[in-house]
Amino acid sequence: MAGKHHHHGGDIVGFLMMLLIVGSIAFLAVTGIGKELFAKAKEQFFLVMQKESAINAESTESSTEDLTGETALQSTGKDTAGDLQSDAVSATPDPEAALDAVSAGSEGYYYSLLTQEEQIVYNEMYEIVMGLAEYTEISTVDEEAVSRIFDAVQNDHPEIFWLSGHRIVKAMQDEEILYITFQGEYTYSKEEQEALQAQLDAAVDAALESIPVGGDYETVKAVYEYVIRETTYGETSKDNQNVLSVFLEKESVCTGYAKSMQLLLQKLGIPCIYVTGISKGERHAWNEAYIDGAWYAIDPTWGDIGTGTDLTIESAEDEQALSIRYDYLNVTSEQIGRDHEADAEFTLPECSAVQDNYFVKEGRMLTDLDQEKLAELFDTQGVNVHFMCSDAQVYEACYEYLIDQNHVFAYYSGKSADENGQKHARFTCNQTLFTFLFW
Repeated sequence: MAGKHHHHGGDIVGFLMMLLIVGSIAFLAVTGIGKELFAKAKEQFFLVMQKESAINAESTESSTEDLTGETALQSTGKDTAGDLQSDAVSATPDPEAALDAVSAGSEGYYYSLLTQEEQIVYNEMYEIVMGLAEYTEISTVDEEAVSRIFDAVQNDHPEIFWLSGHRIVKAMQDEEILYITFQGEYTYSKEEQEALQAQLDAAVDAALESIPVGGDYETVKAVYEYVIRETTYGETSKDNQNVLSVFLEKESVCTGYAKSMQLLLQKLGIPCIYVTGISKGERHAWNEAYIDGAWYAIDPTWGDIGTGTDLTIESAEDEQALSIRYDYLNVTSEQIGRDHEADAEFTLPECSAVQDNYFVKEGRMLTDLDQEKLAELFDTQGVNVHFMCSDAQVYEACYEYLIDQNHVFAYYSGKSADENGQKHARFTCNQTLFTFLFW
């Protein structure tokens, strides 16, 4: 949060200063004439507060080692994190009362968590930013509430791409706030916004036409894959904090990935919320979606295995294998909580269901070191083999068996040997979520 105090000269400033000294401010603050003078002199007398809501650079450290038929080398992977700048505030009430409305698509999730009084201010803010209006009085004098309600508006509306923050002007008498005016921090003019809106609408329509829609699980998986395939991770776009970066520029950071996932799923009738927090000590953004009657956590940024990793693309096989990773598609709160910590500003739905987890749904979950199941996984997936272990014990057993003891090649019947009679494979693994990816 950055505060700015503006001081300028001028006759009106001197006049108002004198009025303040003699105590006439009370009259000015409550009359129409006073409010007009206040509006003219607001930069001289009112504190201007600006809140930035930026998600910055993301860094990933991953490593992958080559495997040969003789020796299996260990590979460890660390997934993407992100940077955001925001203010932490106290937690809100339990969200259970909001779920029915959100699941039905009738309300924004964060709107549903607000009190009736806060919802009035939310609607006022929404109208102001949709019209790119300048300072407009709102129905609260609570600064902390302004910040929180604004966050709710931004979190519920990924389509508002021209909004980067907000400012307020406080009219004060002594220590008392008489009223607050609010405006968005806009990145485009009204004319620019309208032109870009037309481009965005066309791009989103084209995306929706290309995404195969089925049941909830199939639709969410298809949107996850679309966002990842269509987006290159990068920080060069000035719109990387909104959906333009994904739909028009095809390059973004975690904010763009998560907001685009939210926007597409909302349009397809699947409730999806935008979540911010910390992962591996850095700011990050991800999603939760309501799928087949239950909430699941999703991180599309970390599904893009090329998000700043050390993994090298050396062949077409590498390109195919490393295009999408499904570790964070439809996971529980416990699973994502191993390396993600959501902000405490709002209470999130609990994600406890597992039936629509990618690895469960696709039959790629190992609950023990089952050699027959391993053979099935390698046979049905071909060269690219991706699976999850149910817990750390199963993961360690698979790691020792497949990699340390080099048994992986017993299952790779489709792998051809080189001129020396050796078979080669590459792999990466996620020690946090207990997943393996061989190719």
